[in-house]
Amino acid sequence: MFNISADNIYDWHYLFLLISMDRVAIFLPDLGFPFLDEIDAVRATARGFVRRFYNAELGIFERDQVSRVGLDLFTATYEELARRLGPAAAARFCDWGNRMQMDRMLEWALDQLWYDLLVPWAHTTDNHSLAAPDAFQGALQAIVLRCDAALKGTYDALDVVDNIPAEGWDAEAYRYYNQGHRRKVDRARMTASPLGYLEALITCTRICQALCEIKSLAAPDELMSLIKWIDRQLPAETAIDGASVFHAVCPS
Repeated sequence: MFNISADNIYDWHYLFLLISMDRVAIFLPDLGFPFLDEIDAVRATARGFVRRFYNAELGIFERDQVSRVGLDLFTATYEELARRLGPAAAARFCDWGNRMQMDRMLEWALDQLWYDLLVPWAHTTDNHSLAAPDAFQGALQAIVLRCDAALKGTYDALDVVDNIPAEGWDAEAYRYYNQGHRRKVDRARMTASPLGYLEALITCTRICQALCEIKSLAAPDELMSLIKWIDRQLPAETAIDGASVFHAVCPS
């Protein structure tokens, strides 16, 4: 089932809104979306969810908790997915969507780790600050540079798509995204376009994939050297250390 709380209900709303849009389909593989072959059925369910969420929004919360109206909306959406895709596939959709709900503190730590540490380190010619074997440093640098280039390409593509005039449902989706009756919006992630929210999701997904690739190729002592280096570089106010980041994004 859906993992729903007052803290993430708008994240679910925006995730369904993104799935509902025609122009987002080409970016869904970047999120590991598991139903590309069934996109029409999932998109129809998502559009119904967005409409119902918008119409019921002022009743979604009760005393800062998800109300019965909100819970019933998600129950009905799950049942519709089960009818369209089958119960097992509906459960897989929920599992995927739940993984898209990232803790904001972890997201902030990932941003610092990637853009303040690893990307600048990978682009410099002097990498001796990391005390690790040259072979591991070379592999680490290659992963970071490859991911950084892929993200830049995605950002450019998102800008191109976002500048295409929206028509039909996509135009309606932009209006839903910017509608005025918000009570639980995360302003740190809000932009004028839903594709800005998509960019944040893709960024986190790609960084997590890169970190898991790094962890999979590192010997235990190499990973420990990297974690210690991260901990020395991160600001003191960062609440999550390097080991916690790796465990959170790739626990196995």
